[in-house]
Amino acid sequence: MIFPAIDLKSGKSVRLYKGNFAEETLIEETPALQAQKYQEAGIKCLHLVDLDGALKGTPQNETVIKDIRKLFTGLIEIGGGIRDLNRVKHYLDLGINRVIIGSAALFNPEFVVESLKEFGADKIVIGVDGTNELVAVNGWLDTSDTKMETLIAKMEQVGARNFIVTDVQRDGTMNGPNVELLKNLKKV
Repeated sequence: MIFPAIDLKSGKSVRLYKGNFAEETLIEETPALQAQKYQEAGIKCLHLVDLDGALKGTPQNETVIKDIRKLFTGLIEIGGGIRDLNRVKHYLDLGINRVIIGSAALFNPEFVVESLKEFGADKIVIGVDGTNELVAVNGWLDTSDTKMETLIAKMEQVGARNFIVTDVQRDGTMNGPNVELLKNLKKV
């Protein structure tokens, strides 16, 4: 399934080139208007990323996220800086349909286990972002020694069913997805 993405930075919708915070393109000053246009076009799902949250380890764009939820009636998933059960519950209470756990899936797999137990596999998505097939973390500023396929297999073992995969080297380049990587990861 393909979801249009709205990446949030300083309250605006932006596109980063290969995850580089210094190479930013402004997409929309008011992300809620972008979400509304998607809805008017018949889009039924949105992928939101709190880029500031991913960088700082705690969500930063809640006001914008609330505004988007008010205007967009379809399914919304969100990631970026989600590190504890209270934050997962808070987003779900705001009406967000699915919460994406990224870096914390690598650093704190028990958090994933607790989230899956508390909220169910339909509400929890694992974000697996990588560079050269190694998991990228902390807003993509760091690359771990863990292979993307290893993290996916580990998360499947604890009950995760939904994954968002990003090849950092392709992100924001407007060259489409890394189909070969996706094919290989699907075999895991």
